[in-house]
Amino acid sequence: MRVGLIGLGTVGREVARLLLEERRAIFERTGAELDLRVIVDKDLSPREGLALPADVRFTDDLGAIMEDPSIEAVVELIGGIEPARKIHLEALRRKKHLVTANKALLAERGSELFQEARRQGVQLRFEASVAGGIPIIKSFTEALAANRIERLYGIINGTANYILTQMTQKGLTFEEALREAKRLGFAESDPTFDVEGTDTAHKLALLCRLAFGVDIPFSQLSYEGISKLSQLDLQFAAELGFTVKLLAVAIRRGEGIEVRAHPALIPSGHPLAAVSNEFNAVTVVGDRVGEMMFYGRGAGGRPTSSSVVADLIDIALGRAYGGVVNFDSKLRIITKEDSISKWYLRFTVEDRPGVLGQLATVLGRHHISIEACLQKGAPMNGAVPVVLQTFESNESAVRQAIDEVARMSFMREGARLIRVEPLRAD
Repeated sequence: MRVGLIGLGTVGREVARLLLEERRAIFERTGAELDLRVIVDKDLSPREGLALPADVRFTDDLGAIMEDPSIEAVVELIGGIEPARKIHLEALRRKKHLVTANKALLAERGSELFQEARRQGVQLRFEASVAGGIPIIKSFTEALAANRIERLYGIINGTANYILTQMTQKGLTFEEALREAKRLGFAESDPTFDVEGTDTAHKLALLCRLAFGVDIPFSQLSYEGISKLSQLDLQFAAELGFTVKLLAVAIRRGEGIEVRAHPALIPSGHPLAAVSNEFNAVTVVGDRVGEMMFYGRGAGGRPTSSSVVADLIDIALGRAYGGVVNFDSKLRIITKEDSISKWYLRFTVEDRPGVLGQLATVLGRHHISIEACLQKGAPMNGAVPVVLQTFESNESAVRQAIDEVARMSFMREGARLIRVEPLRAD
């Protein structure tokens, strides 16, 4: 199968190297003949560690791939929405199979692309778009296809997980951990998508397509980042028996589905709490298999290239693909306001008698019950932190209570809210 590659960045370079250097080994292991013929990139400077044979064309002309009828599969690795969307549509309309790692495009415009792939009778594969080298997409389309998925939890952004690991284990501030992540190449120069939860939400939207058969408009997906987390929150979480992670969550509730991405306190004894640094993991609960966990490197050129080439192998071998389906699930999207969680609430209050009672009164008025309380540390400038852990409560009720508390005279700064996820398998 003749292949055209678009984008020769970190991942593209590793894909090219794998296709060129391991072509014979891949054929001997799988029977798939993968022939890289054209590489397109706007930067035509030589790439360190990549020697291109004379018969592989390296050009900035997209037509070298699109107008060549012998190119059967296109690998798109430029990222972003445009011009990647136009490239996808052109490739599909020319009846070329497509492999991508572009989670942002598929999360926000995927319906259009999946429908076009179905119309043209070609495959659109995207294993590399979620969790790097972990074969989570194939697990949903093949190994878990006979299961009704009840819930999934994922740590699927390596940058955020590295930062939280350093904050937890070394006591760094968010800013210090981010600087270290940039120095080591685990964070982009502009890390906004990673640290504010957008990247995690993109990946979660794709997982929900496959796990629950539901096409979630990205605008309806609730997500938050980690940039406002403090050392104080991580320390209090540890005292309560929890570890803080940026978590992707999808839970089937009756005829609805709750989908969100946000920082969460998870039990320190759960395997997800031990997922450190740039590693990713996804826990899935199916009605047949029960609870399963997938773990591995979630980013980087080498792991991601493995997933890209695995998709090419499947296409070359003519393997049936369940990834392009009609998303006709009748599950309704449960709104953020109606979602239910346990909560960690931290208040910075004036150090005076009766404050805790007033907090409890306000929460009780909104039908929020307290499960645990922490009030430790000497007052600083007359203020002390008070931490309350609640039982399961409706988010809108919690936020209404917080708004009421914010107007009370003893409050010294805004309250901090973080969800608590028990990670139940039932």
